[in-house]
Formats: sequence, C-alpha cells, structure tokens
Amino acid sequence: MASLDRHHPFFYPFHLTPHYHKDAAYHNGAVWLCLNGIAMQRMIEAGQEETAYLLFKNMNWQALNLGVVGGLCENMDAYPHEGADWATLTGAYLQAWSNAEHLRVWYQYFLGIRPDLINNTLTLAPRIPAEMTSLNYHINVGEGRIEATFARGLETTYRYAFKHVGLKVEIDLPSFELLVVDVEPNTELILKQVDDELSVILSDAQGQVLKRIAATVSPSRVEQAKRNDRVMKGVAFAKPMGLENHPVVKQ
Repeated sequence: MASLDRHHPFFYPFHLTPHYHKDAAYHNGAVWLCLNGIAMQRMIEAGQEETAYLLFKNMNWQALNLGVVGGLCENMDAYPHEGADWATLTGAYLQAWSNAEHLRVWYQYFLGIRPDLINNTLTLAPRIPAEMTSLNYHINVGEGRIEATFARGLETTYRYAFKHVGLKVEIDLPSFELLVVDVEPNTELILKQVDDELSVILSDAQGQVLKRIAATVSPSRVEQAKRNDRVMKGVAFAKPMGLENHPVVKQ
C-alpha cells in the first residue's frame, strides 16, 4: 500500500535515492506495510478475500525471505530500482505495527475470530481462501481458549471448541442471515455448509446436542455480494510507471 497515488505529480517512487531527501518520500509514495492490514480487511469485507490473499501471501514471502526473517519492515520503496526484482526495504528493519497488522488480518478477517470481551461477545466470520482445504488452529480469549478446525470438501465444516470461555456468538457466513448463539464454556460449536444450506450445532463436552439451527439465505446479502463483485471486477494491483511520468525525479 503506497502512501500516495502513483499518478499524483508529487509521487516519489523511491524512498531512498540520491535524487531527493528520503523524508520527501516518507508519506508521498513510500510503501507503509502496516496499511496492508486495513486494505486487506476492506477487501475481505467487500467479499474479495481471494484478492486480499494475494497480498497476504506476498507479505508472507517477504517475511520469510527479506530483511529480518520472520518479520516485516516499516517501509519500502514504491518501485524496484532499475535491474532489481524487489523494492528496497526501508525504515525500521523490524516494525511492530507492520507485523501486528499482518497477524491481525489473518486472525480477525481470514479466520474471522473477533472477540469483544467488554461486551462478552464473539463474532465468527471466517473467510478462508479457496486454496486452503484444511486448518487446525487455536486462539486465546480472556481466561480461556478456542480450538478450531476447518475442512473444505463436498461439505464445508467449521468446528470451534470453547475451552473455559463462554460468549454470545454472532455467526457471519457469506450469503446467510446472521445468527446469534449463546455458547457456554466447554461446549462445541459446529457449522456445516453444503451449497446454500447451513446448519449450526451446539454440543456439550460429551457430544450431546444442545441446540440445532438451520440458517437461511439472505437475499439482500446475496445481492450486495453481487454488487460488490461488479464494482471490484477488473480492479488490479498497481504496477510501476516509467520514471518519466514522475516530475519529482526530474527535479
């Protein structure tokens, strides 16, 4: 996420260059990795998780192959220098907010686990990218823990085991009406989806079914998703322009 539109006359394609002082580019072109978090969140909220995942995977590659292994830097040049395959990393070499936003969007918007302990609520809104067919993960919530699995096949299943934590849970899956379920500690919530059918099953620690709900498709949410797809159709990540298009380089 660059800090200025590349078509702007004051766009600086490089953060570090002999052409001008680095602070001129700091907020006028230099990439801020922390902004990728809210960008991916907004894509996911608009039903474009596959586009968001392209950016997420790109950041994964950077974290594992560039700079501090396992971490992300603060800034980058907006463009690679001539002859380079990747933009130069700049700013703080290991930046907390870059890493925090990368992790936040994974847990809160791809996995879709968003606790609000002040109000004793939890939103479950998974948006798992298509290439992932199974997941096994956990997240600590307050004094407890939620252990979760995901499996995609003819039937898509989301399974959440609430260990020592109970919450009012809002279930948000694309195309379906929102559901609210009161979940007691040490129970298990299972979501099973086949095409346009979604069942929600709440069981106790012994596997005894406590509640079973059949979710209904929301025509308004289906139509909104179609509108979002029409708006986002053809939207692509920006590519570098020739340096002759940037007046600041000629100064």
